[in-house]
Amino acid sequence: MRTLWTRPVKAAPRVTLGRLLGAAEDDGITLDGQQLSIARALCGSNTESVYLWGGVGRGKTWLMDAYFGLLPSASTRRRHFHAFLDDVHHALNARAGRSAEALDSLSEGLDVLLLDEFHLHDVADAHLMNRWLPRALECGLRVLATSNYPPEALLPDPLFQHVAEPVIATLASRFTVLELTGGPDYRAETTQRRSDGWGPGATTPQVLRSIALPLGGGRSLSAGEGVEGELITTFRELCEAPLSVADYRAVAAHYGSWAIGDVPGLESVGREPLQRFALLVDVLCDERVDVCFISQAARPQAGTLVARLRDSDRMTSRLAMLAGRPFASSSVNT
Repeated sequence: MRTLWTRPVKAAPRVTLGRLLGAAEDDGITLDGQQLSIARALCGSNTESVYLWGGVGRGKTWLMDAYFGLLPSASTRRRHFHAFLDDVHHALNARAGRSAEALDSLSEGLDVLLLDEFHLHDVADAHLMNRWLPRALECGLRVLATSNYPPEALLPDPLFQHVAEPVIATLASRFTVLELTGGPDYRAETTQRRSDGWGPGATTPQVLRSIALPLGGGRSLSAGEGVEGELITTFRELCEAPLSVADYRAVAAHYGSWAIGDVPGLESVGREPLQRFALLVDVLCDERVDVCFISQAARPQAGTLVARLRDSDRMTSRLAMLAGRPFASSSVNT
């Protein structure tokens, strides 16, 4: 059996509560009582892996990102969990027949890996995490994760949850598990104070030229480019075609400002386009894309899609944030 690669375990750089509170002040954020407790726990964790879970819009991602950003080590990486799963599959495809080597390559050379929105909805992904996570920890990797799920609720389908038991056990025994629940959805509250990027009033930019963005495998996305360099496309092009998270990320790498037209009432679309739209919303948030959704329908509210969409509360919360256009000042065409 091949031996796991190892490296000397380093003392983790310490982030003080004062520095984390300073980051909040710089961002104009005042932490509430629960958030302050989490901040103290993060700063006290020092060497431990951390799993931070809780309700949508409570500030989990901001807290973990702020803490992560204060770590001085250059050997760190941040990935949304969708992107990390893409990394896993690409590594396995590149090293066919050498799965252990492929899984080890995902953490080799890293001191800290931050995984945002950790979840398990797929049995195959649970099997992969069963294999990767303990190996990564044994190699000295420190994992920081945010999630909407407590560890025991991962892979919630009762027919298959037993598959995730090794991951759940690893989280319980090897991680500091922190809970941030209750309180308001700050994303939704903040949206009410900003310009609306959803609705018929959202301005459709003038198309300067038509483009076909290559997506790999001979596929392309038909779209337009506006006079200020924004991407102009439609719900149909993005969500009714078989696009993936990797495709959305490839487009976001080139365009930091999007206008998405003809967005229907999400309660009426099919399950697959709806799931793609939810994945798209995750990518737009993670890549900090300034986006306008042009739609004659009302923006869906929390709970309206529960019966048809996994993690619907997270999607509607993130969609509310995007509709407030928080990234408008920072979006650039690259």
